[in-house]
Amino acid sequence: MTTDLDTNVLCYMLDLAFCEHRCVAGLVGSLSQDNTIAVNPTVIDECYRILSHSQHWVRWRQERALRASNLKA
Repeated sequence: MTTDLDTNVLCYMLDLAFCEHRCVAGLVGSLSQDNTIAVNPTVIDECYRILSHSQHWVRWRQERALRASNLKA
């Protein structure tokens, strides 16, 4: 089963500062070869902009979080 992620869910998943993080954090733990997520490039771009402008993340922190989550566009 593949689940599509929207920008807000991806941001909540990557940033512990969001109170919604606890609700979606389990999503990453449930991933497997049978249960995957899909993220299109637009969502990754939007997430980057939210984390850099609203959450004031620096570039290296964004890249580390995206790589650690194993997301591929």
